[in-house]
Amino acid sequence: MGTVGSILSASNGLASLSSATSGNGAGSSSTSSSSSANPSDIFTGTSTYSQDFQNIINHAVAIASLPIDLLTGQQTALSNQSTELQTLNTKFTALQTAVQSIQDAMGGANMQTTLSDPTVADVTLGTGATEGVYSIEVTDQGAYATSLSSQTWNGTASSSGKPTTYNLIVNGQSYSITPTDNSAATVASTINAQYGNLVNATSVNVGTADSPDTRISLQSATLGPMNLDIQVPANAGLQQQQTAATGGFAVSRTRWSWDPTPGPNGNPVTYTLTVGNTTQTFSVTDNSASGVAQAINGLAGQPVQATVVDLGSGTNHDYRIQLQSNAAGAMNLDLSRSTSFSLQTQGQTPGRLAQYEVNNSGVTETSDSRNVQVSTGTTLTIKNTGTTDLTVIRSTSTLSAALSSFADAYNAVVIELNGQRGQSGGALQGQSILNTLTQALTGIGTYGTPGSSIGSLHDLGLDLGVNGQLTYTSLNLMSADIGNSAGVTAFIGSTTGGGFLKAATDALNGLLDSTSGLLTTSESDLQTQITNLGNTISDKQNQVNQMQAQMDNQMAQSDALIASMQQQYSYMSNMFQAMQTADLMYANGA
Repeated sequence: MGTVGSILSASNGLASLSSATSGNGAGSSSTSSSSSANPSDIFTGTSTYSQDFQNIINHAVAIASLPIDLLTGQQTALSNQSTELQTLNTKFTALQTAVQSIQDAMGGANMQTTLSDPTVADVTLGTGATEGVYSIEVTDQGAYATSLSSQTWNGTASSSGKPTTYNLIVNGQSYSITPTDNSAATVASTINAQYGNLVNATSVNVGTADSPDTRISLQSATLGPMNLDIQVPANAGLQQQQTAATGGFAVSRTRWSWDPTPGPNGNPVTYTLTVGNTTQTFSVTDNSASGVAQAINGLAGQPVQATVVDLGSGTNHDYRIQLQSNAAGAMNLDLSRSTSFSLQTQGQTPGRLAQYEVNNSGVTETSDSRNVQVSTGTTLTIKNTGTTDLTVIRSTSTLSAALSSFADAYNAVVIELNGQRGQSGGALQGQSILNTLTQALTGIGTYGTPGSSIGSLHDLGLDLGVNGQLTYTSLNLMSADIGNSAGVTAFIGSTTGGGFLKAATDALNGLLDSTSGLLTTSESDLQTQITNLGNTISDKQNQVNQMQAQMDNQMAQSDALIASMQQQYSYMSNMFQAMQTADLMYANGA
């Protein structure tokens, strides 16, 4: 009986514990609900106290998650600041673009030009062009050097069947070309593809449609005297094999009109005659076709007979050397020489440099181009000889539009900065960067040069109001530009040379520079902090998860033990009740 009584006492104690735990559990549940933590209800048990164990786990997880909630709030605040910095970066970049637009309006294509005689020259304005008046006297518009094939171009393939290599000569420099075939059109296109910056080659017909005479014309890409030539390289074969003569004697003829150019410095020219597989070398001082033919006929053994043939007509001679073997049978007959073989005749009008004088300076300028620069960004294209006066003035309407856009971009930044201040301020409220950005912006809006004829933005029509925003009045600019154009130019300056544009550009670069700008570095720092916080939150969340898993395991073990005790208690209680029933039945004599 004592044992059964002890069990009953234990049962009453457990009942008391259950009541107390249920009360604590309700309190724990209330605390957990007030926390932002949301632990997973993954614990399940079989005892009557399983919910109490779950409440204990939830309460512990909620307390352990408090630092995570704090860090998450900090991360959100930093993300909001980063977003606002990106917005400010966009608006300051728009302001920087507006400043550059003012620079563009001060020169280049936005200038207006007038030429007193447009038949003398055309004008083109580019970056850096400024207002001015120029007088230009063109005394020689210059000329391009030219050359033309001496005779009809021989477009037949070489005897070897391989592509022919030519030397293009431009102003004493030699350039090798190997077209895919020898036609005039292909040779010309090859020249243009490889050396079009030096010379322009065209295939021209100087004959008629019924009797074409195709040649290659060369024109230099720059003005001035120079030699333009297409040459067969030294030691290259000059002959083209012909149909065998009566009796089976081999025949060849020079492929091009004979080039009688003497050797350098009057020195003899060396030739090599090839007959079949045999070669003979000889030198001549008379490089004419007849002189070379005579020398060939005087060679030992007289392997061939050389004659001069004229394929031209009238006074338009086209001398070639024809070789005929003295022995019957097919054989190669060729002739080469130690110097190059010219195929072009230089144009009758030699190339000349353009000559002109600017502002009656007394100094004659020369140029190898008809595009001449009379000042920075101002280029004249010479068309004829003569004198013309050029006037370059700024477009006030373009500058006015640029200043209006600047005011709009400036005000957009002011509004964005003001939105970060006050009780309902944005994400950057209270941050020191606001003061720095405001100071930089104010420096731009209040720029001035005291003592100058145009000394402030007010003189250009830009007035700074008490709200920090700019108001633009275009009539003020028109008045200033008409009355003191030079003063307006001096005050505005340029992005690199001083004045308002230089000051504004430097201030904005200090904020927007891709490596050292304040907005750039601040945004980068925030991103680093956000990343570091994210890593810390992840680590702490892992710790909470591990703690929760450990507590789940511990509570499961405790719940299993209590469930076992409850089962034992139930068994013993049932047994005790059975014994009591049996005793009562015995006492009643049942």
